[in-house]
Amino acid sequence: MIPAGRVRILVLVCVVVILFALSMPPGLTTPVAAQGQRTPLAGLPAQAKDNKIAKENQKPGTTKWKSKNFANYLKNFKDEDDDRKHSPSPADRGSGNLLQTGWQDTQVLKGYTNKTSINIGESINFYISTTAAAYDLTVYRMGWYGGNGAAWAAQADNLPGHDYGIPTPDPNTGLIAANWPVAYTLQTGTDWVSGVYLVWLVPHGATDPVSYIPFVVRDDANPSDIVYQVPITTYQAYNAWGGKSLYDYNSIDGRAYKVSYDRPYDHDDGAGLYFSGDYNMVRWLESQNYDITYVTSLDLETNPNLLANHKVFLSNFHDEYWSKNMRDHLTTARDQGKHLAFFTSNNIYWQIRFENSSTGAANRVQVGYKDAALDPMSRSLTPGLTTVLWRDPPVNQPENALLGVMFQDAMGYGENYPWVVTNSSHWIYTGTGLHDGDSIPMLVGYEFDKVQDNGLTPANLTLLSNSPIGAPYSSISNASIYTAPSGAMVFDASTNYWSYLLDGNWIWAVDPRVQQMTTNLLNQMIASGPTTPPPTSTPTLTPIPPTKTPTRTPIPPTKTPTQPPATTFVPARSTPVVATATKTKTPTPVTSTLKVQYMAGDTRATTNWAAPYFEIINNGTTAVPLSQLKLRYWFTWDTKPGMIFGCSYASMGCANVSGIFNSVPAPVTGADSYVEISFPSATGNVGAYGSFVEIDASLRKTDSSNFTQTNDYSFDATKTAFADWPKVTLYRNGVLVWGTEPK
Repeated sequence: MIPAGRVRILVLVCVVVILFALSMPPGLTTPVAAQGQRTPLAGLPAQAKDNKIAKENQKPGTTKWKSKNFANYLKNFKDEDDDRKHSPSPADRGSGNLLQTGWQDTQVLKGYTNKTSINIGESINFYISTTAAAYDLTVYRMGWYGGNGAAWAAQADNLPGHDYGIPTPDPNTGLIAANWPVAYTLQTGTDWVSGVYLVWLVPHGATDPVSYIPFVVRDDANPSDIVYQVPITTYQAYNAWGGKSLYDYNSIDGRAYKVSYDRPYDHDDGAGLYFSGDYNMVRWLESQNYDITYVTSLDLETNPNLLANHKVFLSNFHDEYWSKNMRDHLTTARDQGKHLAFFTSNNIYWQIRFENSSTGAANRVQVGYKDAALDPMSRSLTPGLTTVLWRDPPVNQPENALLGVMFQDAMGYGENYPWVVTNSSHWIYTGTGLHDGDSIPMLVGYEFDKVQDNGLTPANLTLLSNSPIGAPYSSISNASIYTAPSGAMVFDASTNYWSYLLDGNWIWAVDPRVQQMTTNLLNQMIASGPTTPPPTSTPTLTPIPPTKTPTRTPIPPTKTPTQPPATTFVPARSTPVVATATKTKTPTPVTSTLKVQYMAGDTRATTNWAAPYFEIINNGTTAVPLSQLKLRYWFTWDTKPGMIFGCSYASMGCANVSGIFNSVPAPVTGADSYVEISFPSATGNVGAYGSFVEIDASLRKTDSSNFTQTNDYSFDATKTAFADWPKVTLYRNGVLVWGTEPK
């Protein structure tokens, strides 16, 4: 227990609302408001608007939960996947493939829980190690909350810190279990709302560095429409905290055969893989007022009646690791008429099993040998529990028998292909305006499934996409749906990117057709009624950027050029645009919700390739067309050969970026010229509520002579990460809206 006087627990008081009384976890005081609520799509059941999730999301929420590293989470995921591609290990199949990267402990605070989920009203233990003398602990519930993404749930400050070190892996299995003492016990109330919760840890009195501990709160008595499974078995398989995971690419001296839940996650400041895809799906579902109960993979493992009072089982993004109990329980639920919606690919790929911890706690160790010859279970009386691919001997249960299709291949994270429509008369396409052969850009990847002729494909399988995947994969991606004899519908999206086009992030814009398809599918499953739902409104067919706070994470383009060493900079050569100097007038500045952040891609004093990188951020409430914007980077030409503008990366595509060089009418110190960057009319928008776009530019002279960057007005060698920079100016419809022109 924590000594008296060291802990301050903040509790809620009940807030009486006009139409209902909304109670919060004990002690917490948070106002309730309906501001920022996203309008549900057409077809949402009326009764869904009066459930616990809908009421919870009437709170305004907060963005205080965000780490300063939030913008890097998807980029880190991509970098990890780029490494994984080089791994020759068969144990790394189904993930795309990385050179061994090793592991380093970079977290000042880290922790884990004694349970992956708890029911409302139960308590949960936190185990925390830190080099800080004291720390603060805040619990947030993740959701929509008007686009803010989370709401405060509880808090304890000035807890004493202890550093327990990193345990040594078991020499035989690689198992790493921290087994730290309990640091804090959180007691939830019966008025808590089911959801994904993050514990936010910071040194006492600080806001950085941030670490997270994820856990799920269930509501076992709530007969919600949807059960959302958080795939913590897959989170744990990839978790290399301490230097070991179930993968060779990120393990030191080879992979582990067993991994423990008694240790922190190493991804995304301890959040596991939540921000890689579940974050987007949770936000969108809750913005649409769907009635949801959240569970984890272990709840499906331990509770054969998990879906008894629900209609739909939902899995998202990456749900690769399944035990026999998990699969058996879900198959039974399907055979009882429960609908299954997999908004992902590479599902039910590796079989795992669970063991007790060294202290006797049940299901705290996840076993995955990934090789029948290594797994002693293959030589036991129950070889069907051997931890190999579900499709391989001695298990021999290909996953398409349940899913309809099954995993075919993995490309690099960020790489994508269009979804090509087939069977457009199916009701899932109602209101989308899509026809056979139409495509939805960027929807397929980074893994994909395909229909297989192995004798196990369900008899009435309907393909919903037939998407060609180019070399070196040279295959087809098939999304599918079928109806089991029980009447249960089973949908497989055959892509990991589905939730990105629902909620939007750095490079994937919201696509209203994908939103409509999701609405059609879930509403039909919830209704469990006629095979053809009522017509719904037809959204705009052109994908649009997100109109709320996206995951601010730059993801390099599909084919990312090899990066040179940090001491040099050689950007990818785009088609050069040679321009001569011209004169221009400068407009008068006004206030605006637009701003520019800048980063120096090349920090050297002299260089023949200047590399200014920009982010245009829109903090307003409405999207801004890019065609209305022009960006100016001010510099000294030094000598006057022709200039070449290049683009090494742009979130809207370098083909939609142009740069023209101009002279300053009255040259001043640091600026006799500027490059003006603009965008054609069909480029799209900068979405609202903190959405942004990135442009990584390059400037060079036609004779390849050097710039002296230190005398350039807009250059700042200290900007090695994106930061507000008023010496880069932004104009909207010819009017200065950000920055200060050189004088």
